[in-house]
Amino acid sequence: MKLSVAIKRFDTQLRADGKSERTRQAYLRDLGKLKCWLKGDVHLSTITPDTLARFLADGNSAPRSALTVNRTKTATRGWIVNPGS
Repeated sequence: MKLSVAIKRFDTQLRADGKSERTRQAYLRDLGKLKCWLKGDVHLSTITPDTLARFLADGNSAPRSALTVNRTKTATRGWIVNPGS
């Protein structure tokens, strides 16, 4: 499955879980940053835990504040656990 499809399915799950519009948009923005950092719509099988750790550690694309870093980790963790499948 491609990353963009997984993100769309994750958004569907967030809606079904009753997440607020603001929360959904923040999570989707964080995952969009990951997609940009990966330079495209990659297949999920190419995304490893190391890839995600490097994304979070990258000062150019990773969030700056502790609150935003934690939100990005939460979005990523939720998406990995249930990418909408």
